[in-house]
Amino acid sequence: MTDFLNLLTHENTLKDNTEKLSIDELKVVASRLQLFIAHREMQSVDDKVERNAHIMRIRKQMYKIGLRVNDVRSAIKAPRKLK
Repeated sequence: MTDFLNLLTHENTLKDNTEKLSIDELKVVASRLQLFIAHREMQSVDDKVERNAHIMRIRKQMYKIGLRVNDVRSAIKAPRKLK
């Protein structure tokens, strides 16, 4: 993985390793990379949407039982009594 990462992130190394590729082959590689990037961006957005939906479900449950965020915060900050 490290060698591959070095290949992709160092311009001269990448240039040296792609010199023998034709323009068409480089365009295919570039389009595939663009697809990977777009997929990762969509996944990131999906993850954020899912996380926010989960937070909203928890907040609704808290509201139904009469629990507020400040109640939780104060419980976390309160020191525990030792027996």
